[in-house]
Amino acid sequence: MSSSTRSLFRAAASERKAAGSSGIQDPFASYNPSTGALRCSACNYLAIKHESLWASHASSKSHRTNAARIKAERERQDEALLARQSANHEGKRKADDDGYGQPTERGQGTGEGDSKRAKVDTETAAGDAGAEDIDPEWEAFQREIAEAEASATQAADPVQAQYASATIEVEPVIKGRGADAAAAAGTADGEGGEGQDGQPAEEETEEERRARREQEEREEIYSRYEEEQRIQDEAEERVSALKAKLERLKAARLAKKQKQPPQQVRDGDKKREEEAA
Repeated sequence: MSSSTRSLFRAAASERKAAGSSGIQDPFASYNPSTGALRCSACNYLAIKHESLWASHASSKSHRTNAARIKAERERQDEALLARQSANHEGKRKADDDGYGQPTERGQGTGEGDSKRAKVDTETAAGDAGAEDIDPEWEAFQREIAEAEASATQAADPVQAQYASATIEVEPVIKGRGADAAAAAGTADGEGGEGQDGQPAEEETEEERRARREQEEREEIYSRYEEEQRIQDEAEERVSALKAKLERLKAARLAKKQKQPPQQVRDGDKKREEEAA
């Protein structure tokens, strides 16, 4: 990352610290401790160029998907922890009710559980140490380059981008030989020919199927257009914010150069008085 970008990050952190602002209040918003850059922990610590862009990033489809996935994973972990605690409590109460039980087996099981937990903690610590060695700013820069290349490829070939994620649908075919296949097909038609109320299910015609597919394609194209427009607006906002910050930094440097220290002013006045005498 260039020195000018790093200086912009440091200036933003200094401004936020001087203003006493606590930054974005969001569970997934974090700040780089060294540069003060805003990052999104849900999107693999993606760097957000300016705090004003957090709202648009938080409303993006990728961020919502990552946030929902993380919340679901946390809920599953909490449920699993509660289930383990409940099972341990039930087992302990049952052992107390039964009497002495088998202390040797319990001790062996506890030792195995402790060794497994120690192994998991060691692997987690090693993974955290490896993650700290990686510069998140460099990762964000690489992701931006990859996204820019992908956007350029899609703009160069819009037809390919339109049908890149197309899905091919085919009718199911039952494999068999002779009468067995025909009987199987007839049985399947007989079972699936009635709805839940015992009425024959309405079969979708070819015209309806074609109209439905065209409608789905139009909706998908419109959704992609909205996403591209949002990305373009976000990029323009980032560029405008960076330009404004660069102008402020230039103005501050110019004012600092034009401002003369008081000691130099006093020395100049004293020299002029000596020359006049």
